[in-house]
Amino acid sequence: MRIVLLSGNGIIAPHVIDDYKQAFEALQHDVLLVKVHKGFNNTDYQNMLDFKPDIVLGYGFVGILKSSDGHFLLRESNIPVVCLHYDNPLFVLDEQFEQEFIQYPEYYYHFVWDKHCQELLQGRGVLNVHPIMLATNEKKFYVHPYALQEEGTLAFVGSLGESQFRKEESLEQMFINYVIKEKLNNFDQPLHEICQAAEQLTQFQAVQAVRQQQPLLFYKYIYYSIHAQGSSIYRNNILSNLSGVDLHVYGASQQTGHPSSIIYHEPVPYAHLSATYQQYAVNLNISSLQLETSVNNRVFDVFASGAFVLSDYKTDMDIVFPGVSEEISFHDLEDLVIKADYFLTHPEQRIELTMAIREHILNHHTYVHRAQEIMSCLQLVAI
Repeated sequence: MRIVLLSGNGIIAPHVIDDYKQAFEALQHDVLLVKVHKGFNNTDYQNMLDFKPDIVLGYGFVGILKSSDGHFLLRESNIPVVCLHYDNPLFVLDEQFEQEFIQYPEYYYHFVWDKHCQELLQGRGVLNVHPIMLATNEKKFYVHPYALQEEGTLAFVGSLGESQFRKEESLEQMFINYVIKEKLNNFDQPLHEICQAAEQLTQFQAVQAVRQQQPLLFYKYIYYSIHAQGSSIYRNNILSNLSGVDLHVYGASQQTGHPSSIIYHEPVPYAHLSATYQQYAVNLNISSLQLETSVNNRVFDVFASGAFVLSDYKTDMDIVFPGVSEEISFHDLEDLVIKADYFLTHPEQRIELTMAIREHILNHHTYVHRAQEIMSCLQLVAI
């Protein structure tokens, strides 16, 4: 099959598209990568057409190309589009795109990494919506032969941002703050469940009305704001409650309220992540709030690197890591402290578990496996 991959902006998106490029090439497909970070011009489009692709694949809605007068170019050129949704699609979905998907379902195929987001998109009447998880690229994340791991060490690699709640100057912000505070006390409760419970309170029934009557506005402005503001607060809250052990934090500056045992480092370039993970006995994964049920790519990547990670619990961990999901996940701060202490002080058990999980990931959860899943779905709908 001939596949065009469109690579757009983002922190993780370009790397994911590159991972899929390598995966499709490994499966012997012909691949053309087109970078649209700085715009998409007529020459780019003509190069795509000359390649004669069977499909175009992009992160999110990057593959939905429109002309200046509003025409959907690929559909009018009879080329199906595959959308990889590794973010909540309702953050950016608008009515025009939604109607396009509903009216011409045979041209659009959506692969969604989170069960709740999948249900949201299907609930809007969009067809050809399939589940897909994140994965690892074993060529980027592997056991480095000269990596030195120091026992008793703990690390977090990821963005932090502001740790303070914003002033409650509107009903929307009051709702946002309330939901974030509830999440801090309920790590393993999906965000949408917390929102639905909050909407039942008398003071937030107007927010409920917005979600019911104008759901696209709710997800684009209120729900997205919970994720954008709350993810940093959630991560900072967890890190600020860890003491008694040196914690190495990469990609953040000194935060108010953090214990003095935190050691700060500069951000790690993507190409150096694998080696960085291997320096530490235990790595932490603290997911952004938009992950309702799904597993962060960091979890796949750390284990593929031959390193160990403890992650906040997501229901998909039971699928990805059958039989061991409870050992490598935490449900609250006490659970995190107990499990971190155990694996920091029991290196043999930690290493044995890490190697078993690494083998499982390489056998079931690489981007080659994900590319195969996509192709199987497309063949079933007979593109």
